[in-house]
Amino acid sequence: MNRKSLWYTIVTVVGVAAILSIGFAAAAKKNTIQSFSGIVEISKDNGKKWVKAYADMEIQNKDIIRTKDKSACEIMIPDLGIFRVGPNTQATLDNLTGKDKKVAVKSGAVGINVKIKLKPGETFKVETDTAVAEVRGTIFAIEADSEKTKATCAEGEVEMLRNVNIPAGDADLAELQSMLKVKIKANKEIEMTMQENKELENLLQKAKKNMSEVKDILKQYNSKDLMKIRLAKKAQSLIDELSGEGSGGNIDQFFDDENKDDGDGGTDDLMKKLNK
Repeated sequence: MNRKSLWYTIVTVVGVAAILSIGFAAAAKKNTIQSFSGIVEISKDNGKKWVKAYADMEIQNKDIIRTKDKSACEIMIPDLGIFRVGPNTQATLDNLTGKDKKVAVKSGAVGINVKIKLKPGETFKVETDTAVAEVRGTIFAIEADSEKTKATCAEGEVEMLRNVNIPAGDADLAELQSMLKVKIKANKEIEMTMQENKELENLLQKAKKNMSEVKDILKQYNSKDLMKIRLAKKAQSLIDELSGEGSGGNIDQFFDDENKDDGDGGTDDLMKKLNK
C-alpha cells in the first residue's frame, strides 16, 4: 500500500471512529427508565395518550410520567443523576437537558440524587403547586398534593421558595423572592401548605402599594418557615437507597413509625409511598 492510500485509509478510519464515538456519546446521554414495577405510564403529548413504560425507554423533555398504586420507577438522567418516582405519582419532566432543568410534580412522591455537579449558571428545580425546590448537588425527596408540599433533604442543601404571587411593582422580583427563600440542610425537612400561601398572598395584596411593608411581610414569613424546619430522622436510609447502596431498593425504610408525627401536625410518610 502506497503512502497516499495509507493516508486515505487512516483518515477514513479516524473519521468513522469519530462518528461512532459521537453516536455512542449521544446514545449514552439519553434519559432512560432503568427499572420499574407495577403500572407505570408515559405521555408524550401532554396527557392525551398514555403508553406503558418499559426498560430502557427513552424519556424526553415535556414527557409526563404517572404511576399507579404499588408502582414505581427509576429514571437515569446522565446530565443530572437518579430520579425515582413513587406510587400514585404524576410528574412532568419539563426540562432535563437545558441550562435550567426542571421537574414539575403534580402529586405523589419523588426521590432525587443529583450526582452531577451543576455548572455555574445552571439550575435544577422541582416545582409543585405549593413550592419550588432548587438544588445544586444533593439527595432529597419531595411529597406533594394540591394542599401541601413536604421536602426532605438527606444530603447537601435544598433551597425552598413558596409558590406565591409577589406584587413587585417597580422593585426587583428576584430580590423579593430571596427574602422568602428557606435553606434546608442535610437531615432536615419542612412542610409548606397551600393555606399558608393563600394567607401570605392576601397580606401581600393588601400591602402591595407599600413596598416596605411587603418586604416586612416576606421577612416575617421567612422567619416562620425557619421555625418549621425539623429533623428528618431517617435521612441516611434515603442516602443509601438513592446512592445504590440500599437493600433491594425499598426506599420506604426511609421513614418508620417514629417519624409519622412529631406532634406538630405531621404529614403522611413520604418514603412509604416510594417502591412500597
